[in-house]
Amino acid sequence: MSTNKLKVLIAITAIASSSSALAHGSSSHITAQGGSPNLTATYGPEDALDNDIVTQGGELLIDIIPNREITRLHDASGFFTIPTQRHMLPPYYELPAMDHKNDFVIKMDEMVTINPAPGEYVTIMEGKRHGFKDTTIGITYTQQGGGAPLHTHETEESHVLVSGGKVRYQLGHEVFVVKGPYIINIPPMVPHAFMNLKEKPIKLVVTLPHNEWEADFVEHDNAEEFFTLPNNHHEEDDND
Repeated sequence: MSTNKLKVLIAITAIASSSSALAHGSSSHITAQGGSPNLTATYGPEDALDNDIVTQGGELLIDIIPNREITRLHDASGFFTIPTQRHMLPPYYELPAMDHKNDFVIKMDEMVTINPAPGEYVTIMEGKRHGFKDTTIGITYTQQGGGAPLHTHETEESHVLVSGGKVRYQLGHEVFVVKGPYIINIPPMVPHAFMNLKEKPIKLVVTLPHNEWEADFVEHDNAEEFFTLPNNHHEEDDND
């Protein structure tokens, strides 16, 4: 395993150690807090075709080859990020005909759910699967201590939390805490990570002006510190 991939693995391990959400130790589904239903990754390794690599969490992994377009984008970003792998959705689906009203209404059970890290599920409306040209939307289910390690997108992204919640972010070189409701503006290729600090799970709505879901995981040197819950997090829950 390369040093870069090892650092990403350490970041994901840091999320696992901080998350209070790892009920029953399952990597493919959890019993969500707050009365929510079980969430399960749509795809798994058994669904992989040809030489594809599909994770237990339902993502398609693509190795990033040095000196190709992806690495040049990272070099040009000014953040000196070193991409390790590109995470995408497995391209196994049928296009809608877009000739009936039902083709224009997308229900949650028609979307793709991934489990990219412990305590974090994302249900994704990937635009190219549903007739969109420039839109992809994800809805997270993020338990305390859960979130996403440092990663980038080629396009800008917004995070919307409509009520409550307290979330730690890294955006570029800045680390900060924000309470909901809020909207976060994440420019293209800016490395970012987040973690839910409060006991109650949060649902972030994430939007990208692109019809494909992609994320490049990058080195996260301070991952263990970033994904450590504060000692007084229970008191903060009582006071917030």
